[in-house]
Amino acid sequence: MKRLISLTMLLVFVITLLPVVAKANTIDGHWAEDYIRSALDNGWIDPNDAYAPDEVITLAQFVDMVNRMLGLSGEADLSRFVDVSPDDWFYEVFQIAVGAGYIEGNDLNELNPNEPLTREQAFVIFYRITGLVMDVDTSGFAESVPDWNDISHWAFSEVAAAIFQGFVGGMDGKLNPGGLFTHAMAATMLVRKDEDIRTFVFEGEYEIGSVATVNVLGSNITLVITKDSTVENQSIEADVENSTIIVKSGASIDNLNIKSGSSNTTVIIEDGAKVENADLGSSVAVTGADKIENAVVRDSEVVLDAEPENVTVIIEGEPAPTPTPAPTPTPAPTPAPAPAPAPAPTPTKVP
Repeated sequence: MKRLISLTMLLVFVITLLPVVAKANTIDGHWAEDYIRSALDNGWIDPNDAYAPDEVITLAQFVDMVNRMLGLSGEADLSRFVDVSPDDWFYEVFQIAVGAGYIEGNDLNELNPNEPLTREQAFVIFYRITGLVMDVDTSGFAESVPDWNDISHWAFSEVAAAIFQGFVGGMDGKLNPGGLFTHAMAATMLVRKDEDIRTFVFEGEYEIGSVATVNVLGSNITLVITKDSTVENQSIEADVENSTIIVKSGASIDNLNIKSGSSNTTVIIEDGAKVENADLGSSVAVTGADKIENAVVRDSEVVLDAEPENVTVIIEGEPAPTPTPAPTPTPAPTPAPAPAPAPAPTPTKVP
C-alpha cells in the first residue's frame, strides 16, 4: 500500500513538471529564444503553462500578454459582447483590454477570443498600445513592400505607422499580413517594445529619435538619427547594402556597428554630432569621421574622410606577415697552422 501511494505521488510530481520541461525543450535553440526567456522573466508568459513557440496564438492569449506587459488592470462592462461570459478564463483579460481602449470588438458585438490571431491584427493592436498617432504617407510602402496590397483596408494606416517607426518587420522580404501570428512572434514584438528595439527591413527613408537599439536589416534604406537624439546601440546588420545612415547635429550614438558583409554603405556624421564607438567591419564610406571617438577598422575598403580620435586597424582575413628569420652568423675562419720551421742547412764540408 505504501509503495502504491509513493508511486502515485511520484506520478503526480512528474505530471506537474511536464509543462515546464516541454517549455525548456521547445525554447532551447529557437530563433526567438532570447525574447521568449525575457518574456518569461518578466512574467508575461505563465511558467505553469505548456508553451509551444511556433503554435498560433489566439486573441485572448495575446491580449493577456499585453495586459501583463503594460501592467494594466480594470473591470469594463462586457455585457454587450455575445461570445464571452464570466465563467471564461479570459473574461477578466478582456475587461482590462476593453477598459484600456485597445480592444473594441466588431459590429456584431463579438470579441472572437479564441480565434487565431493574424499578423495584421497583431500590428493594429501594437499600434494602439504604443500610442502612435502619426499620419504616414503609405505610397512609398506600396513599392517597397511586395505584398502591401494584401493588407486589409482597415489596417493600412496602423501598419504603415508601425513599419515607419521600426516596430514591424517582415518575413523573407514580405510583410505577410494575413499570416498567422505565433507565440514566438508575440514574445518578440512585446520584448522589442519594452526594450525599445527598432528594426527596419523595407526599402525607404526613415527618421528615428532617442531609442535604445536600432537594427537595419535590408537594402536601399536611409535612416536619419534626428537632432538632439540618443541611440544606445546603432547596429547595421550583415545583409545591408546601398544604405545610408545620417547622424544629425546634436545627436549622440554610443555604438555604431557596420557588420561584416555589408556593402556600399554610407555614414554621414554632421557637425555637432557624436559617435563614441564605431566598429567598421565592411565596406563603408564615412563622412565626418573626426566626430568618432573610438574606431575599429576591419575592412580594407573602409574610407574615412578624416582621422577619428582613436583608430585601431584590424583587417580581417589577411594573414599576419611571416617574420624574416635572423641571418645565421658566419663562423670565424679557422686560423692557418703556423708553417713548420725550415730545417737547418747541412753545413758545407770544409775542403
